Amino acid sequence: GKVNESIPVALNDGAMFFSFWSHGGQGLVLRSSDFIGVSTEMAQTCDQAAWLRQELEQSRMTRHHSYAFVDCDPDDLPVWLIRMLAKGRVMCLFGRHEGAAPYEKEYSYKPTGKIEDVTLSKDDVDDVSVSSDESVNVEEEEDCIMKIIGRSDSSLCCFRLEEYGAWEFENISL
Repeated sequence: GKVNESIPVALNDGAMFFSFWSHGGQGLVLRSSDFIGVSTEMAQTCDQAAWLRQELEQSRMTRHHSYAFVDCDPDDLPVWLIRMLAKGRVMCLFGRHEGAAPYEKEYSYKPTGKIEDVTLSKDDVDDVSVSSDESVNVEEEEDCIMKIIGRSDSSLCCFRLEEYGAWEFENISL
């Protein structure tokens, strides 16, 4: 939707997943119900996961700025999904946080498959691909750093993607 002709608005209420473009950056709006509370196999083979692999493959190949929004606390997402987003060059993951204070942290995906600061279980092997076609092999030559931001309040916030991948945040009073 739009507030007016010059202000685009994307609402993430968990009802569906979609992407949008704004000022050369791609936003990925994810529905957490496909990834939380279901088996890993079911989550990795759902329609949203297939769509997400295609979007992330495009992001890796074209190297455009991309960011993701989830309708839950990013800490509740499975590690393999965090890894897939970081591996797909998502610059920032935004989500709703139930705690008292907002948080911001960084995950760094190494081409070896390791994400720093994440404890992996035996189910979290690095066989998750961001390629929609396993025959496509894009060379990974650099580390990918993804910010993860959890906001605890229900206020309105304006996110702007500035030059060189810098984020500007502005709280909006109603």
